[in-house]
Amino acid sequence: MPASEEAPIEFTVAFTEPPLLKAIATNVSMFPEYRGCDVTWFAMDQCWGVQRKELKDFIQSVGDGRLAREIAQMQGMPLPLIVIEGRISFDLNGNLLLSGYGQQFTKAQFLGMLWSVRNEGVHVDFTADTQGTLEYIQMLGRWSSKRRHGSIMTRPGPVSQWGSVTHEGFAIHIMQGFEGIGLDKARAIVKFFGGLPLALTVTRSELMSVPGIGKGLADKLIAQLTVEGET
Repeated sequence: MPASEEAPIEFTVAFTEPPLLKAIATNVSMFPEYRGCDVTWFAMDQCWGVQRKELKDFIQSVGDGRLAREIAQMQGMPLPLIVIEGRISFDLNGNLLLSGYGQQFTKAQFLGMLWSVRNEGVHVDFTADTQGTLEYIQMLGRWSSKRRHGSIMTRPGPVSQWGSVTHEGFAIHIMQGFEGIGLDKARAIVKFFGGLPLALTVTRSELMSVPGIGKGLADKLIAQLTVEGET
């Protein structure tokens, strides 16, 4: 397969799901339900999944114990996730607007449910409807198939003043302030040297021993790390 092509994602969808979701399924089986989900797939040698709930079903699943079971089943997944479908709105008294449901829930009670779920390590997202959930799952499937998800950890700009040079996260953060150094190269440099390298202790050849660091980039780093007046 050419490097530019992505392998198709094989979604498994539970029997109980609507035809719209089953349309993306490679398989339709009970397997997702064993993992506390409605849709599952494998990416990067791990099982990923989404539990889809309409707003009313989410509320009911709290009361009848289904949600507790599903949360337990999802443990161990790389990103255990519940997607709640439907518009979330409250009346002027702060009660959740949920037509056809006899019990009222205040905003504080509803948020408490969400916080409790998140406190168990399960993420919660929202979509407008099943079509939105379908698109969400497809995008998540593509994201989960990527080998790296480092964009949120990259940084441009000047050196930050927090932390210390002995802190790995701080050292990686600092390294990304140099021209030509992204997250991967910064992490490799810090791990290779066990901290933030300084001009007095790191030579060109040592830098070039780091995977991905060639002579040109090593020279650029040395030039930026050299103290004025020293060679």
